[in-house]
Amino acid sequence: MRLSLNRARMLTAVWAVFMLALTSWPSPPEVPVVSSIPNFDKVVHAGLYGVLGFLATFAIAWPGERRFLWRALCVAGAVAVWGTLDEIHQAWIPGRSMEM
Repeated sequence: MRLSLNRARMLTAVWAVFMLALTSWPSPPEVPVVSSIPNFDKVVHAGLYGVLGFLATFAIAWPGERRFLWRALCVAGAVAVWGTLDEIHQAWIPGRSMEM
C-alpha cells in the first residue's frame, strides 16, 4: 500500500509536532534503566529524526524515479535544519539545555 501525498504530509506534520511537544517538556523525568547508558539520548534522537526523515521522504512530490538521491539530500538537509532549530528552541525551556 502506497501512502497518498496528503496522508504522508499529514503524518510528517503530526510527527514533527509530536517531537516539538517532547522537546518542549520542561525537566523530563529520567528513566533509570536507560539513563545509566552513556549517550543513550543520541540513540533516541537518531530514532526520532530517522522517523521524521523517513516520513518526509514520502511527503515530497518529486517527479521522476531517478531523483531519489536529490530528494534524500534535501530531506537530510531539512531534518538537520529542524534539529538545529529544535536545539536552539530548547535553550529557552526550563530544565533543558542546548547541545551540539
